[in-house]
Amino acid sequence: MPSPEALAEIEAIRARPRKSADAPMDLAADRAAWAEEAAKEPLPEGTEITEEVVGGVSCERIVAPPAEDVARERIAAEAAQWAAVGASAGAAPGPVRGGDAAGLLLFLHGGGYTSGGPVTHRKLAAHLSARTGLPVLLPDYRLAPEAPFPAALEDALAVTRALLQDGQEPETLALGGDSAGGGLAAALMLKLKDEGLPQPACAVLLSPWTDILARGGSYEANVPHDPSMDAARLREAGRLYTGEADPLDPLISPLEGELSGLPPLLIHVGGAELMLDDSLAFAERARDAGAEVELTVWDGMWHVHHHALTVPEAQEAVAEAAAFIRAKLPG
Repeated sequence: MPSPEALAEIEAIRARPRKSADAPMDLAADRAAWAEEAAKEPLPEGTEITEEVVGGVSCERIVAPPAEDVARERIAAEAAQWAAVGASAGAAPGPVRGGDAAGLLLFLHGGGYTSGGPVTHRKLAAHLSARTGLPVLLPDYRLAPEAPFPAALEDALAVTRALLQDGQEPETLALGGDSAGGGLAAALMLKLKDEGLPQPACAVLLSPWTDILARGGSYEANVPHDPSMDAARLREAGRLYTGEADPLDPLISPLEGELSGLPPLLIHVGGAELMLDDSLAFAERARDAGAEVELTVWDGMWHVHHHALTVPEAQEAVAEAAAFIRAKLPG
Protein backbone atom coordinates (compact mmCIF):
# COMPACT_ATOMS: atom_id res chain seq x y z
CA MET A 1 0.00 0.00 0.00
CA PRO A 2 1.48 3.39 -0.95
CA SER A 3 2.34 5.72 1.91
CA PRO A 4 0.06 8.68 2.73
CA GLU A 5 2.70 10.97 1.22
CA ALA A 6 2.68 8.94 -2.00
CA LEU A 7 -1.11 9.00 -2.19
CA ALA A 8 -1.07 12.77 -1.71
CA GLU A 9 1.52 13.13 -4.49
CA ILE A 10 -0.60 10.99 -6.81
CA GLU A 11 -3.59 13.25 -6.20
CA ALA A 12 -1.43 16.33 -6.80
CA ILE A 13 -0.25 14.90 -10.12
CA ARG A 14 -3.82 14.11 -11.14
CA ALA A 15 -4.87 17.67 -10.30
CA ARG A 16 -2.35 19.24 -12.69
CA PRO A 17 -3.75 20.60 -15.96
CA ARG A 18 -3.24 18.12 -18.78
CA LYS A 19 -3.46 18.60 -22.52
CA SER A 20 -5.91 16.44 -24.40
CA ALA A 21 -4.39 13.56 -26.33
CA ASP A 22 -5.24 15.17 -29.68
CA ALA A 23 -3.76 18.59 -28.82
CA PRO A 24 -0.59 19.34 -30.80
CA MET A 25 2.72 19.00 -28.99
CA ASP A 26 4.36 22.31 -28.09
CA LEU A 27 7.85 21.15 -27.28
CA ALA A 28 9.33 24.61 -26.83
CA ALA A 29 6.74 25.52 -24.21
CA ASP A 30 6.93 22.10 -22.54
CA ARG A 31 10.72 22.22 -22.33
CA ALA A 32 10.75 25.74 -20.93
CA ALA A 33 8.06 25.00 -18.34
CA TRP A 34 9.82 21.87 -17.09
CA ALA A 35 13.19 23.60 -16.86
CA GLU A 36 11.69 26.60 -15.06
CA GLU A 37 9.93 24.40 -12.52
CA ALA A 38 12.98 22.20 -11.95
CA ALA A 39 15.29 25.18 -11.46
CA LYS A 40 13.24 26.19 -8.41
CA GLU A 41 13.72 22.83 -6.68
CA PRO A 42 16.00 23.03 -3.63
CA LEU A 43 19.17 20.96 -3.71
CA PRO A 44 20.96 19.43 -0.74
CA GLU A 45 22.91 22.10 1.10
CA GLY A 46 26.45 22.40 -0.21
CA THR A 47 25.72 20.93 -3.64
CA GLU A 48 28.23 22.06 -6.26
CA ILE A 49 27.35 22.31 -9.96
CA THR A 50 30.18 22.56 -12.48
CA GLU A 51 29.69 22.98 -16.21
CA GLU A 52 32.14 21.11 -18.40
CA VAL A 53 32.50 19.68 -21.89
CA VAL A 54 33.22 15.97 -22.16
CA GLY A 55 33.75 14.41 -25.57
CA GLY A 56 32.37 17.55 -27.18
CA VAL A 57 29.12 17.32 -25.18
CA SER A 58 28.08 19.94 -22.63
CA CYS A 59 27.59 18.39 -19.21
CA GLU A 60 26.97 19.29 -15.60
CA ARG A 61 28.96 17.65 -12.83
CA ILE A 62 26.90 17.47 -9.64
CA VAL A 63 28.62 16.92 -6.31
CA ALA A 64 26.68 16.88 -3.04
CA PRO A 65 28.09 16.40 0.46
CA PRO A 66 27.82 12.70 1.34
CA ALA A 67 24.98 11.58 3.56
CA GLU A 68 26.03 10.82 7.15
CA ASP A 69 25.91 7.05 6.79
CA VAL A 70 27.85 7.20 3.53
CA ALA A 71 30.49 9.43 5.11
CA ARG A 72 30.81 7.07 8.09
CA GLU A 73 31.17 4.11 5.75
CA ARG A 74 33.89 5.89 3.77
CA ILE A 75 35.76 6.95 6.92
CA ALA A 76 35.69 3.37 8.23
CA ALA A 77 36.93 2.01 4.90
CA GLU A 78 39.74 4.56 4.74
CA ALA A 79 40.72 3.87 8.35
CA ALA A 80 40.91 0.16 7.60
CA GLN A 81 43.11 0.83 4.59
CA TRP A 82 45.45 3.03 6.63
CA ALA A 83 45.61 0.42 9.38
CA ALA A 84 46.42 -2.28 6.83
CA VAL A 85 49.47 -0.40 5.58
CA GLY A 86 50.57 0.60 9.07
CA ALA A 87 50.09 4.34 8.64
CA SER A 88 52.08 6.32 11.17
CA ALA A 89 53.93 9.61 11.71
CA GLY A 90 50.71 11.45 12.25
CA ALA A 91 49.36 10.78 8.77
CA ALA A 92 45.61 10.32 8.58
CA PRO A 93 42.83 10.50 6.03
CA GLY A 94 41.40 13.95 5.50
CA PRO A 95 37.75 14.89 5.94
CA VAL A 96 35.30 13.17 3.63
CA ARG A 97 33.88 15.50 1.02
CA GLY A 98 31.35 14.96 -1.73
CA GLY A 99 32.89 13.45 -4.83
CA ASP A 100 36.17 12.47 -3.14
CA ALA A 101 35.81 8.89 -4.36
CA ALA A 102 37.49 7.83 -7.61
CA GLY A 103 34.19 6.62 -9.00
CA LEU A 104 31.70 8.44 -11.18
CA LEU A 105 28.01 8.02 -11.98
CA LEU A 106 27.19 8.88 -15.59
CA PHE A 107 23.46 9.59 -15.57
CA LEU A 108 21.36 10.03 -18.73
CA HIS A 109 18.26 12.12 -18.17
CA GLY A 110 14.75 11.20 -19.22
CA GLY A 111 12.20 13.25 -21.11
CA GLY A 112 11.01 11.09 -23.99
CA TYR A 113 14.14 11.94 -26.03
CA THR A 114 12.41 15.26 -26.78
CA SER A 115 12.85 17.26 -23.57
CA GLY A 116 14.77 17.41 -20.33
CA GLY A 117 18.38 18.20 -19.59
CA PRO A 118 20.79 18.66 -16.71
CA VAL A 119 18.61 21.29 -15.03
CA THR A 120 15.58 18.97 -14.89
CA HIS A 121 17.62 16.24 -13.21
CA ARG A 122 19.88 18.21 -10.88
CA LYS A 123 17.86 17.37 -7.79
CA LEU A 124 17.79 13.64 -8.44
CA ALA A 125 21.48 13.72 -9.37
CA ALA A 126 22.37 15.63 -6.21
CA HIS A 127 20.57 13.11 -4.01
CA LEU A 128 22.25 10.23 -5.85
CA SER A 129 25.58 11.98 -5.30
CA ALA A 130 24.86 12.36 -1.58
CA ARG A 131 23.83 8.73 -1.22
CA THR A 132 26.72 7.29 -3.26
CA GLY A 133 29.48 9.73 -2.32
CA LEU A 134 30.20 10.04 -6.05
CA PRO A 135 30.08 12.92 -8.50
CA VAL A 136 27.25 12.58 -11.02
CA LEU A 137 27.78 13.64 -14.63
CA LEU A 138 24.68 14.79 -16.53
CA PRO A 139 25.23 15.08 -20.30
CA ASP A 140 23.09 17.58 -22.19
CA TYR A 141 22.60 15.24 -25.13
CA ARG A 142 20.84 16.36 -28.30
CA LEU A 143 17.06 16.06 -28.45
CA ALA A 144 14.52 15.08 -31.10
CA PRO A 145 12.97 16.18 -33.35
CA GLU A 146 15.81 18.61 -34.06
CA ALA A 147 18.29 15.75 -33.69
CA PRO A 148 16.62 12.33 -33.99
CA PHE A 149 18.29 8.95 -33.55
CA PRO A 150 21.21 8.32 -33.41
CA ALA A 151 22.14 11.77 -32.05
CA ALA A 152 21.44 11.07 -28.35
CA LEU A 153 23.30 7.77 -28.51
CA GLU A 154 26.23 9.37 -30.34
CA ASP A 155 26.50 11.96 -27.58
CA ALA A 156 26.28 9.37 -24.80
CA LEU A 157 28.96 7.28 -26.52
CA ALA A 158 31.19 10.32 -27.04
CA VAL A 159 31.00 11.17 -23.33
CA THR A 160 31.74 7.60 -22.29
CA ARG A 161 34.61 7.23 -24.73
CA ALA A 162 36.15 10.51 -23.52
CA LEU A 163 35.85 9.46 -19.88
CA LEU A 164 37.63 6.19 -20.59
CA GLN A 165 40.33 7.90 -22.66
CA ASP A 166 40.87 10.43 -19.87
CA GLY A 167 41.60 7.68 -17.37
CA GLN A 168 38.25 6.77 -15.83
CA GLU A 169 38.60 3.07 -15.12
CA PRO A 170 35.56 1.03 -16.21
CA GLU A 171 35.36 -0.62 -12.80
CA THR A 172 34.90 2.83 -11.22
CA LEU A 173 32.22 3.98 -13.66
CA ALA A 174 28.52 3.47 -12.91
CA LEU A 175 25.85 4.15 -15.50
CA GLY A 176 22.31 5.30 -14.82
CA GLY A 177 19.27 6.75 -16.50
CA ASP A 178 15.57 7.28 -16.04
CA SER A 179 12.75 6.73 -18.52
CA ALA A 180 14.10 7.53 -22.00
CA GLY A 181 17.47 8.01 -20.33
CA GLY A 182 17.17 4.48 -18.97
CA GLY A 183 16.49 3.21 -22.46
CA LEU A 184 19.42 5.26 -23.74
CA ALA A 185 21.66 3.78 -21.03
CA ALA A 186 20.62 0.29 -22.13
CA ALA A 187 21.31 1.20 -25.76
CA LEU A 188 24.68 2.64 -24.76
CA MET A 189 25.69 -0.66 -23.19
CA LEU A 190 24.80 -2.45 -26.42
CA LYS A 191 26.77 0.13 -28.41
CA LEU A 192 29.79 -0.23 -26.13
CA LYS A 193 29.67 -3.96 -26.82
CA ASP A 194 29.46 -3.33 -30.58
CA GLU A 195 32.44 -0.96 -30.39
CA GLY A 196 34.56 -3.34 -28.34
CA LEU A 197 34.67 -0.89 -25.44
CA PRO A 198 34.48 -1.96 -21.78
CA GLN A 199 31.19 -2.00 -19.93
CA PRO A 200 30.65 0.11 -16.82
CA ALA A 201 30.86 -1.56 -13.44
CA CYS A 202 27.08 -1.55 -13.14
CA ALA A 203 23.97 0.18 -14.41
CA VAL A 204 20.89 1.52 -12.65
CA LEU A 205 17.85 1.81 -14.92
CA LEU A 206 14.90 3.71 -13.46
CA SER A 207 11.66 2.92 -15.32
CA PRO A 208 13.61 2.45 -18.56
CA TRP A 209 11.87 2.89 -21.91
CA THR A 210 13.16 -0.20 -23.67
CA ASP A 211 10.45 -0.56 -26.36
CA ILE A 212 10.03 2.63 -28.38
CA LEU A 213 6.78 1.27 -29.86
CA ALA A 214 5.24 0.94 -26.39
CA ARG A 215 3.70 -2.45 -27.14
CA GLY A 216 3.49 -3.90 -23.63
CA GLY A 217 0.12 -4.70 -22.12
CA SER A 218 0.73 -2.27 -19.25
CA TYR A 219 0.39 0.64 -21.69
CA GLU A 220 -3.31 -0.14 -21.70
CA ALA A 221 -3.85 -1.98 -18.41
CA ASN A 222 -2.28 0.77 -16.26
CA VAL A 223 -3.99 3.74 -17.90
CA PRO A 224 -6.42 4.08 -14.95
CA HIS A 225 -3.57 3.84 -12.44
CA ASP A 226 -0.71 5.96 -13.84
CA PRO A 227 -1.34 9.67 -13.20
CA SER A 228 1.84 10.86 -14.88
CA MET A 229 1.92 9.51 -18.44
CA ASP A 230 -0.09 9.59 -21.65
CA ALA A 231 0.50 6.66 -24.00
CA ALA A 232 -0.43 8.58 -27.16
CA ARG A 233 2.01 11.39 -26.40
CA LEU A 234 4.69 8.90 -25.47
CA ARG A 235 4.34 7.09 -28.78
CA GLU A 236 4.48 10.43 -30.62
CA ALA A 237 7.74 11.25 -28.83
CA GLY A 238 9.01 7.83 -29.89
CA ARG A 239 8.19 8.57 -33.52
CA LEU A 240 10.01 11.91 -33.31
CA TYR A 241 13.10 10.23 -31.89
CA THR A 242 13.06 7.30 -34.31
CA GLY A 243 12.73 9.48 -37.40
CA GLU A 244 13.49 7.42 -40.50
CA ALA A 245 15.18 4.62 -38.58
CA ASP A 246 13.78 1.19 -37.77
CA PRO A 247 11.98 1.35 -34.40
CA LEU A 248 13.03 -2.26 -33.77
CA ASP A 249 16.71 -1.39 -34.03
CA PRO A 250 18.10 -2.56 -30.66
CA LEU A 251 19.88 0.78 -30.28
CA ILE A 252 16.41 2.40 -30.26
CA SER A 253 14.48 -0.42 -28.58
CA PRO A 254 17.04 -2.27 -26.42
CA LEU A 255 14.41 -4.89 -25.61
CA GLU A 256 15.11 -6.23 -29.12
CA GLY A 257 18.84 -6.50 -28.48
CA GLU A 258 21.20 -9.37 -27.80
CA LEU A 259 21.74 -8.78 -24.09
CA SER A 260 24.69 -10.99 -23.26
CA GLY A 261 27.74 -9.36 -21.73
CA LEU A 262 25.93 -6.64 -19.81
CA PRO A 263 27.19 -5.54 -16.38
CA PRO A 264 25.16 -6.04 -13.19
CA LEU A 265 21.83 -4.25 -13.50
CA LEU A 266 19.40 -2.74 -11.03
CA ILE A 267 16.02 -2.00 -12.58
CA HIS A 268 13.33 0.01 -10.80
CA VAL A 269 9.78 0.39 -12.05
CA GLY A 270 6.48 1.52 -10.60
CA GLY A 271 3.79 -1.09 -10.30
CA ALA A 272 1.15 1.39 -11.49
CA GLU A 273 2.98 2.88 -14.46
CA LEU A 274 2.49 2.47 -18.18
CA MET A 275 6.10 1.37 -18.77
CA LEU A 276 5.89 -1.52 -16.30
CA ASP A 277 6.15 -4.19 -18.99
CA ASP A 278 9.25 -2.55 -20.53
CA SER A 279 11.15 -3.17 -17.31
CA LEU A 280 9.73 -6.63 -16.63
CA ALA A 281 10.52 -7.88 -20.13
CA PHE A 282 13.98 -6.31 -20.24
CA ALA A 283 14.88 -7.76 -16.84
CA GLU A 284 13.74 -11.23 -17.92
CA ARG A 285 15.64 -11.14 -21.21
CA ALA A 286 18.80 -9.79 -19.59
CA ARG A 287 18.68 -12.57 -16.99
CA ASP A 288 18.14 -15.16 -19.71
CA ALA A 289 21.23 -13.77 -21.46
CA GLY A 290 23.31 -14.27 -18.32
CA ALA A 291 23.25 -10.83 -16.73
CA GLU A 292 23.05 -10.30 -12.98
CA VAL A 293 19.74 -8.45 -12.57
CA GLU A 294 18.05 -7.01 -9.52
CA LEU A 295 14.48 -5.88 -10.18
CA THR A 296 12.34 -3.85 -7.80
CA VAL A 297 8.69 -3.19 -8.62
CA TRP A 298 7.48 -0.35 -6.40
CA ASP A 299 3.91 -1.10 -5.41
CA GLY A 300 1.45 1.57 -6.52
CA MET A 301 4.17 3.94 -7.74
CA TRP A 302 4.01 6.04 -10.88
CA HIS A 303 6.66 6.62 -13.56
CA VAL A 304 10.09 7.49 -12.06
CA HIS A 305 8.65 8.32 -8.66
CA HIS A 306 12.26 8.86 -7.56
CA HIS A 307 11.93 12.56 -8.40
CA ALA A 308 9.30 13.10 -5.66
CA LEU A 309 11.83 13.13 -2.85
CA THR A 310 9.38 14.15 -0.13
CA VAL A 311 7.77 10.73 -0.59
CA PRO A 312 9.21 7.87 1.52
CA GLU A 313 9.13 5.45 -1.40
CA ALA A 314 11.24 7.85 -3.46
CA GLN A 315 13.77 8.23 -0.66
CA GLU A 316 13.93 4.45 -0.29
CA ALA A 317 14.34 3.97 -4.03
CA VAL A 318 17.21 6.45 -4.27
CA ALA A 319 18.87 4.85 -1.24
CA GLU A 320 18.51 1.39 -2.79
CA ALA A 321 19.94 2.55 -6.12
CA ALA A 322 22.86 4.21 -4.36
CA ALA A 323 23.57 1.15 -2.22
CA PHE A 324 23.65 -1.00 -5.35
CA ILE A 325 26.18 1.34 -6.96
CA ARG A 326 28.35 1.49 -3.85
CA ALA A 327 28.37 -2.30 -3.65
CA LYS A 328 29.54 -2.67 -7.25
CA LEU A 329 32.28 -0.04 -7.24
CA PRO A 330 35.60 -0.60 -5.45
CA GLY A 331 36.24 0.94 -2.06
